[in-house]
Amino acid sequence: MFGLDPTLTFLLIACLTAACAFEFINGFHDTANAVATVIYTNSLKPWIAVIWSAVCNSVGVFAGGITVAMGISYLIPMEVLADPNIYHSVALIMALLLTAIIWNLGTWYYGIPCSSSHTLVGSILGVGLAYSFIAEKSGNYVNWSKAGDIGLSLLVSPIVGFSLTIMLMYILRLSVKNKSIFKAPKSNDPPPFPIRMVLLLTCTGVSYSHGSNDGQKGVGLVMLILIAIAPSYFAINSKVDLQKVKHEITVIDAIINKTIVTQITKEDSLYFNSFKKQDAKEYIINRSKNEKIIIINEAHHNIRHRVFTTSLLQGLYDNGYRFFGLEALSDTLINKRKFPILESGH
Repeated sequence: MFGLDPTLTFLLIACLTAACAFEFINGFHDTANAVATVIYTNSLKPWIAVIWSAVCNSVGVFAGGITVAMGISYLIPMEVLADPNIYHSVALIMALLLTAIIWNLGTWYYGIPCSSSHTLVGSILGVGLAYSFIAEKSGNYVNWSKAGDIGLSLLVSPIVGFSLTIMLMYILRLSVKNKSIFKAPKSNDPPPFPIRMVLLLTCTGVSYSHGSNDGQKGVGLVMLILIAIAPSYFAINSKVDLQKVKHEITVIDAIINKTIVTQITKEDSLYFNSFKKQDAKEYIINRSKNEKIIIINEAHHNIRHRVFTTSLLQGLYDNGYRFFGLEALSDTLINKRKFPILESGH
């Protein structure tokens, strides 16, 4: 699957299954928020309410866009997900998924009200911080700017909802003359038709909003998984018509050719003379141990360059590199020939 070896394919399927499990748990964990009022007031039978809520949730997922999903995926910088050692990325993803699943199951089992959004965001921030302790190089392993925005929304939204509820309740108390609607139902009879419609509309709205918001968390999780385990498969657009980019390449070449190259000064010459010769292969392999991306600018029509680049592959693989990107080639015979030639173009 996606050009991965059997082990990584199994891990990818395991991660996707865990993401689906999180969404499943999130469903029965948060469904009560949407259907509690219509069931408690006998406006809808429980099984009808749950099915109606599920339908509205699904509509919200497909119609609500992917803004929330992108926000979730941006919490961890891409350079962390694209670790040269792909198993580090797998461990990171599995840690945040299992943590979120265990916490959601625990709070559901003991009947503790808990937000799945807070759980997931906390798991992502936690694995980002943990990764910073084991990383070989210091850096920013959590997108704190995006985390601040999400954290502010999670903090403000309950306060806004609580405040608006109090104000609305106060207005209804003053304006509604039939005080019986403020009392608990005494039998299995549904409330008056207008109130029942209002409750049904609120159930529908909450379910749709939950799908367009919380439902997007699962989409964000899948994005994190695919970026971490199979980035090259989803980063390269194989449908691009290479003939359409030739004009842009020609313009770039013209600009490069017009660039004025300053002659080397005496000071520059003395500076270059201070350099020491090194074995290129040994230098690149050793340097790759502390890097995440290695870019080799070689003349692919020069057989010596191809041989040299090929000699690097095993060493890079041993250092944890799993993805090999090439220039886009318009040569249709490259798969048969196994190497590009001068006429292959860019």
